[in-house]
Amino acid sequence: MSKIKRIEIKNRWSGVTIFSHEIENNNFRLTLLEAIKKGADLSSADLSSANLSSADLSSIKNDYWVLLLNAIPEVKNLKKAIKYGKINGSTYEGECACLCGTLEKSTDNKLARRIYDLRDSGRPIERFFLGINKGDTPENSQFSKLALDWLLEFESLINHKK
Repeated sequence: MSKIKRIEIKNRWSGVTIFSHEIENNNFRLTLLEAIKKGADLSSADLSSANLSSADLSSIKNDYWVLLLNAIPEVKNLKKAIKYGKINGSTYEGECACLCGTLEKSTDNKLARRIYDLRDSGRPIERFFLGINKGDTPENSQFSKLALDWLLEFESLINHKK
């Protein structure tokens, strides 16, 4: 028997509800995907309990690869940042920054400017990176693991074509 269930995504600091979703047989994955689809601001969300193992995230992965295609020289640095927990998906600036913020740290000013121009907090991949906090690594975060897996897949395709 199906049951209507309400799930709330809360602010990680204040506990205030940021987004809620109520449907039959609801789960956190469905609520998170609905929040992304509706453009909810998840920049301060507590997503530590998200289980995305069976989610269709192909549109997010595609957006990630589009961004990476514009930043191929920085993929190596992004990989290090993900591996060592140096991503903070809620900020463009600082030692630990979001996806675009990390890619913009390039020493190539032309590349950094191109990435800066691609900044968009509504991008599917930027919203996905909101689930990664400073200290999150592929070993302790599904979001970091998936970001690294997608990056490695991208890298293998790019290197294969060379």
